[in-house]
Amino acid sequence: MSGARPLVLCLGHRFRELHVERAVLEEVAGVIDWNTLPPGELNAILTRVAGVLLGTQVRLDREAVRRMRACRVVVRYGIGVDNVDLVEAAQQGILVGHMPGFCVEEVATHSLARLLCAHRRIRSLDDGVRRVGGREWSCGGFGDCRALPWGSRPRGGPPRGLDRRGRPGRLRAGAAAAGAPSPLGA
Repeated sequence: MSGARPLVLCLGHRFRELHVERAVLEEVAGVIDWNTLPPGELNAILTRVAGVLLGTQVRLDREAVRRMRACRVVVRYGIGVDNVDLVEAAQQGILVGHMPGFCVEEVATHSLARLLCAHRRIRSLDDGVRRVGGREWSCGGFGDCRALPWGSRPRGGPPRGLDRRGRPGRLRAGAAAAGAPSPLGA
């Protein structure tokens, strides 16, 4: 393989394009997108790649890692390395890396949002509102408000907090005065 450019395989990803990978690696390596490989070609490519950028959709098990005879590095597009056989990679002398800070804030925010939704029974209440009076509820109206599962009637106008009444509304108004966009477009 002397004189030939090394190959980097982008494997198990969900990206439409690999513009970033190609831009970074174009001067030192060829980039192969697993999404564009003909069926059955992956095993042959694995024997030739010098590096793998690995997503979540593929597991590099013992057999796959053994096929990677020219490979020196596997880097995950994310936090975990649970889809790589680390023991076999170490035996083959393949370094395995990951991005420990990837999406940490997003995952924490999403987890908190799901916890709050579960605690407040948002899903079951949403389903109840949508089934009011045997009709589907839409943003246009609540149907028969007396049939809401929690027995309350919605007030007219925008929800409290978005109309700048109450504490969240005043906070929103303060943010709007500072130039932040309003969720209502006002």
